[in-house]
Amino acid sequence: MRSAIAWNCWHDSGVTEQPTIQPYRDKPESPTLQFTPYDVRSPQVAKAVARLITGRLPSIVVEHIGSTAIPDCHGKGVVDLLIAVETGGFPFPEERPLLQGAIDFDGTAFKLHVHVVPPDAEDTHANRRFRDVLRADPTLRDEYLALKRSILDDGVTDRVEYTRLKSRFIRRVLRQEHTP
Repeated sequence: MRSAIAWNCWHDSGVTEQPTIQPYRDKPESPTLQFTPYDVRSPQVAKAVARLITGRLPSIVVEHIGSTAIPDCHGKGVVDLLIAVETGGFPFPEERPLLQGAIDFDGTAFKLHVHVVPPDAEDTHANRRFRDVLRADPTLRDEYLALKRSILDDGVTDRVEYTRLKSRFIRRVLRQEHTP
């Protein structure tokens, strides 16, 4: 039986069947990195997936982060979501848990990355701040796009290296955001 939350989110988008999260389609040993144009449906996908998650875990807060959360921000074409989870006193693992999957929406397969993070971690706040700053500043967004395109044009195919090469820009933006 469909949950009312999931049914409404897909019914509102014109999709008549409740979707399911499917396996991630990239093979771990051969991930593909490519500069993908912004898809205006990404916020709808994020909202729909968030509703699927909160339909099963109502106390969980799900946020849309990453390039697909920033209008007109091209990227890897992955819808990134953040789930802030209390650990009940257990130490959080050094390497943040990442759930990967895909979902069909409006005839397109969308890749999903769901980052499971502690709610008060600096990384959690940084992801939110970076998203919000780039949403508010098209000039910074365009600078970020140029950097990402340059990294990929240079032939970088490793996700860790791609992220490392973007990190100086991200740190600079976050420092500026705190400047009075």
